[in-house]
Amino acid sequence: MGDARPSRITINGAPRLRRIISLDIFNTVLEIQGIVIQAGMVEQPPQIRSVRHLGLQVNYTVMVGMLPRQIEQILRSFPRVKSLDIWVMPMNSQSYPINCLHNPEFSVN
Repeated sequence: MGDARPSRITINGAPRLRRIISLDIFNTVLEIQGIVIQAGMVEQPPQIRSVRHLGLQVNYTVMVGMLPRQIEQILRSFPRVKSLDIWVMPMNSQSYPINCLHNPEFSVN
């Protein structure tokens, strides 16, 4: 049986980072400047202002209760995202996009 621990992505000062193509928020821990980004955070998460394109993979069947809050916290970390792709990973492991946002006016405050 494989290792059940999630992957970890750590970002510390990346002024030229423009795209995060596929971030699986169920199997990956996102850490920015030493702070783990997670649902229910009280403190303001650190921001990476250079990212313009963000792709998230979500497992809706497993994460249904925490998914909106988790996505909200991630978006607060990337306040200048102009293009957001959300890929749903159902139980059969075939992904499909939902509600892809491509709007230059989009901002998260």
